[in-house]
Amino acid sequence: MVIPYSDPQKGPMSGIGINAPPAIINNGTLVYTKNSRSGITKGVILTAAKPVYNLPNIIIPDGRAIVIKASPQNVPLSLILVVLGTTPDTADLTNSYPLMPNESISYYLKNANTIWIGTTMFPSTFFFTVEVD
Repeated sequence: MVIPYSDPQKGPMSGIGINAPPAIINNGTLVYTKNSRSGITKGVILTAAKPVYNLPNIIIPDGRAIVIKASPQNVPLSLILVVLGTTPDTADLTNSYPLMPNESISYYLKNANTIWIGTTMFPSTFFFTVEVD
């Protein structure tokens, strides 16, 4: 998909193509989204001794998402369970979003620490990545 955007230093329509940074549409105007200074990527192995993991306190900049991915090497039919909120209620499948092996989901949140991860089979691995300022 070709997305035109306006770079404040280079002028309107200065970047057209698939390598353009994300744009936010604001009242019909495309707004340039600045690049982040760095990012965080981590893999976590869930075991019987550590069945639930609360993501760390990471402030997520506006316009950025945290991506959670279940490892492709997880046992078939095992599920990584993603729960949003303040309590780790991953035992109740109706309160979670299941990820099959190699599946991912993105959330636009203010802080990563509102996400809890669990699993239906041990060991299971998941990864998360997020851009930060």
